[in-house]
Amino acid sequence: ERAKLLPWRMPAPITRLEPRAIFFPASTLGRKGAYELRDALHDLDADLVLGGSGLESPGFWKNIRTRRADSILDGLKEAAVVVLPAFIEHQPRVLLRALSSGIPVVASEECGIPPMPGLKIVGSGDAAALRAALAKEMEWA
Repeated sequence: ERAKLLPWRMPAPITRLEPRAIFFPASTLGRKGAYELRDALHDLDADLVLGGSGLESPGFWKNIRTRRADSILDGLKEAAVVVLPAFIEHQPRVLLRALSSGIPVVASEECGIPPMPGLKIVGSGDAAALRAALAKEMEWA
């Protein structure tokens, strides 16, 4: 009741390369929504760029084409969309940088970003809604 929500300060935009991938700027962890993302991408023709360490079991991403970004900034430069369906997120700076650069973001409400242009909010744990949002952003049918 005594807390006051402060507005986020938007960072400077980045210069982007040819955007063609989905960028997941977190470690492969359940609390970051990795399981839901894996389910959402099943059978979609997508390239997933990973921005964090792979902490789940080897082969976690199964048949999804993945590669690691050399840095968060490199991952953003090739992102057609940034996704973070986290159950908990304290520092959504990467998402803010994406939005300020005109990169669409699909994230959960738990990421703490209020509604704004370019942001699609999905429920944490909702792989079906996540899949629909990603398909729309990547123009899959």
